Amino acid sequence: MSLNDLPEIQFASTDINEILNEKIANYEQVHFQETGVRKRLYPGDPMRIFIYSEALRELQLRHLINDTAKKNLLAYARDENLDHVGALLQTSRHSADYAVVSVRFVLSDVQPVSITIPEGTRVTPGGDIFFELTEPIEVPAGQGSIILTMICTQPGTAGNGFTPGQIDTIVDPLPHIDEVINTETSQGGIDRESDADFRERLITAPGGFSVAGPENAYIHLTKSFSASILDVHASTPDLVRSIFAFYSKTAIFLHQHF
Repeated sequence: MSLNDLPEIQFASTDINEILNEKIANYEQVHFQETGVRKRLYPGDPMRIFIYSEALRELQLRHLINDTAKKNLLAYARDENLDHVGALLQTSRHSADYAVVSVRFVLSDVQPVSITIPEGTRVTPGGDIFFELTEPIEVPAGQGSIILTMICTQPGTAGNGFTPGQIDTIVDPLPHIDEVINTETSQGGIDRESDADFRERLITAPGGFSVAGPENAYIHLTKSFSASILDVHASTPDLVRSIFAFYSKTAIFLHQHF
């Protein structure tokens, strides 16, 4: 059964008429018990108006109770509550990852000694997207250029898709560096796993506890490998082979044999 097939659940009634009628009946009963006089609260009675305002407050509280209770269930959990549901299944949400790109640094002149491009050197295609060097790199003496791997300073997909030549501005000017330019399209940035994707992965999580090779175990373990994997199909045509077809956000891999 999928989560969509589950019936809607409600922990507290949110029928305002039911709440109001219950409060009015309680008031009339207590009034009779305390005074011996039967009193009916008709529309327009100041006490009935007051009770109606209290019923509205209780309605809001019941909505909060419903929302809070439902967030403990996989079908309704979201944000941090969904992370806690995942903890019960020994499964954590994929965090965001950073885009990477190869950038060529061109020297103004070939140098007789090695020069260092320091850690933290940044390049940009413009705007508020930056790629930086995460460790110092030496350009050997006599070498006119070097290609370095640089990482986007912000996680997620914002750093993806800059084609060769678009990243061409150095933010932190350096002696002897005349030009920078990316040689490949930036890629690899992944946003934090969404509630919908994480919830779908948690559905298959119990299968991952098995060592007998059920289909959900293969699906769960494959999706847990990377947040870039969108969908997986696993099959075992015989006793010695397992075949996987899976789709990623950057490519399609078919018929991987193990």
